[in-house]
Amino acid sequence: MMQECLIDRRYLIVLDDIWSTQHWDDIKYVFHRYVEGSRILLTTRFNEVADYACTLKGNHHVMSLLDPNESWELFCNIFPLERYRAPRFESFRSHLSNVLEKCEGLPQVIVTAAKRLSECKNNIQHELKKMEKEIELLGILDYSALALIYNQLPEYLKVCFLYLGIFPKRSEIQVKTLLRLWVAEGFVKPSRNKELEKIAYFYLKDLIDRSLVLLLFAEVTVNHNLEFLLSILPSTIWESPQLRHIELGALYTVDPPSVVKKNLQTLSWVGPTHCRKGVSVGCIVTFPERCAFPSQLKKLSLSGTNLFGRDLTVIGSLKRLEVLKMENAFHEEVWRVYEGGFYGLKYLVLKDKKLKRLEAYTDAFPCLEYLVLRCCHYLEEIPSSFGEIFCLKSIELDRCSRPSIVTSAKDIQEKLNKNFGEAK
Repeated sequence: MMQECLIDRRYLIVLDDIWSTQHWDDIKYVFHRYVEGSRILLTTRFNEVADYACTLKGNHHVMSLLDPNESWELFCNIFPLERYRAPRFESFRSHLSNVLEKCEGLPQVIVTAAKRLSECKNNIQHELKKMEKEIELLGILDYSALALIYNQLPEYLKVCFLYLGIFPKRSEIQVKTLLRLWVAEGFVKPSRNKELEKIAYFYLKDLIDRSLVLLLFAEVTVNHNLEFLLSILPSTIWESPQLRHIELGALYTVDPPSVVKKNLQTLSWVGPTHCRKGVSVGCIVTFPERCAFPSQLKKLSLSGTNLFGRDLTVIGSLKRLEVLKMENAFHEEVWRVYEGGFYGLKYLVLKDKKLKRLEAYTDAFPCLEYLVLRCCHYLEEIPSSFGEIFCLKSIELDRCSRPSIVTSAKDIQEKLNKNFGEAK
């Protein structure tokens, strides 16, 4: 039908927001009968699509960020600002100016803001304040568009993109630093005759071409708040087979993976809501009886959980675990570590207001180098068996009330010096 309407006519057709080269292939045949003077204007978020659809390769126009005047012009094309010129709307206009400033010249964010306000039927002041807070905290308004772009990323790019979340929102990141971090984390797949840094650069270019990050000279600017991306994509976080490190704060509601992640090396959960199949009572969580941890786990942090002795026995069997941090994570008053427990642990940080006794059998913690005890108000002493640990370099006591625990630390130091020499 449309093809017939265009026969022997000049036309200007605008195709907005084309997402893939396949979409362009599906519709371009309609325009195959070209009449001189006709034009097709295509917009897209993806550089690949623009280059593919452009008849003069590499000659497409790349949009820059809007300046303040252009931002206002775009906003007013959608939102009827003239209705709010009266003095009583002065506070509204002030908030509106703040919102547009925080949109930082991103057309999609400005358009979304204008549409939401235009469609608001009641209490537009409240809606504007809500939007202002969303942009400040999250950096975006159109969550579905970001999630859709993310879901289209290949697995290796998902990992690289999520890694940007370790940097502060709207921060600028040195390209060289970012590429080296990706390589060091093992995100970059080796390829023959190519340096890893060059491969990493192609990863970055792909993210730039998808409008997920901005390149400013030799710096990268994060377009979106990755903390929020994590919260809207809770199940997809675990899909990457290369995932090695994950640290989640109290804002997240991510369940553990349904299968064991063999490559996972760092696992940190702060808050009880992240324990799958756990029973939550206030700030207390009970782990399931068969609580499996990744066999490659090197670092584990737990806070506010309700661990029992059997749970710590499971954790103590992880041969590659090197760092364990627990903050009020143990339910019982006595912690017994049996022979061979925590075989590879090097760093133990324990903050516990309930624990009274720590009992470690011979050959427990054989590789421990650093022991840090904080706020262990009722802990009576450090086990004398720690004086047999050749690797032990340091014992740190912070706000531990019992004089007996200080005495035991000194006794262990003397025992280490006696057993292994003054160098200890």
